[in-house]
Amino acid sequence: MSWRRILLLAAALIAAVAGTTWFLLQRSGAATGLVRNVIGQALAAPFQLGRAQVDLLDGRLSVQQFVLPDPARPGRSLVAVDDVRLSVETDPLGGMLAIHDVSVQGAHFDLDLTAGHAPRIADLLHKSASPAAGSSASPTEITPLHVTDTSLRIRIDPSLPDLEILDLELHLQRNQRDDGGVDAAHGSLNGRARIANFDLPVELRGDLDLATGAARIQASVIDTAIDERLLQSLLKFINADLPANAVRGKLRHLLLWCEATLGSGTPPVFGAGFQLDDVHSALEKLPVPLHGASMHGVADTRGNGSARVTASKLLPDGETEVIAKVTGLFATPQIEVRGKGRNIAIDEDRKSTRLNSSHSSVSRMPS
Repeated sequence: MSWRRILLLAAALIAAVAGTTWFLLQRSGAATGLVRNVIGQALAAPFQLGRAQVDLLDGRLSVQQFVLPDPARPGRSLVAVDDVRLSVETDPLGGMLAIHDVSVQGAHFDLDLTAGHAPRIADLLHKSASPAAGSSASPTEITPLHVTDTSLRIRIDPSLPDLEILDLELHLQRNQRDDGGVDAAHGSLNGRARIANFDLPVELRGDLDLATGAARIQASVIDTAIDERLLQSLLKFINADLPANAVRGKLRHLLLWCEATLGSGTPPVFGAGFQLDDVHSALEKLPVPLHGASMHGVADTRGNGSARVTASKLLPDGETEVIAKVTGLFATPQIEVRGKGRNIAIDEDRKSTRLNSSHSSVSRMPS
């Protein structure tokens, strides 16, 4: 047999195998069985899979009705996903070479983080698939991710209501280089959600650098009224005996963020910042009642934790400012408070209030 016939025979054999594979994978039962086998190699916990479809010509893999029951809570689902679609690159025999992008629609997470119920990776993943196994190299390219119509329910303490996050949308995209090309190692995250307990819309942003492992994600809330409705919701989550109308004002900005270096083993850094305007409160614990005060502050966990809060317009007349700094929040806290004021009218009520509040002080601002 000549080499030409051998090559033709080999080509025909490969074509036949590829055609058979393609035909089988178009059948929902065969594709579902294949995907179930792949997922089963990674997950140690039992799971449910509705159906799967594979289209080799279009490079599409879709999975519907995936459910991962919670091993610690029989009858509850840890994760339930309506639809997952992957854009993939395959070889002629149906083997997956690369994943180009992932779309997730209708994912629902139910997390119980209380003692004895928090999910453990060892219960969910086989040892070979666990991140701690360290058998696979770190990814060098970001896979675009699109998440829509997703919700989270998180239980932190049995005595508190579950935190509910609805209408979550996330989009992770590769960044663009200065020359117009795609930078596959650097990505940006954009998204939004709604905290149902407080009816608060939240904007999400993030950055990911696979070259250095640096990652940052932040959530922000802007221009929200602090009113009785919001305080009633907040009081359900904090141990404070306050009336629902104790404080009113305007939350101009609230920022919560987290920075981490992936794969470094170092703990992440958490931080927060806020700005409040037109704050009114007559709480007896305050040294003076507030009538239109302004406050802003920042805090983070670096160096055992620190915080700085600045308050101004503490009195209806004159200029007042108090700055409080705290260092060593998670060790031995050190507190420093400074105050200054100008053109303040001192009457008997304010004089007695100031003298009875040893933690507050006022010094004159230089002329």
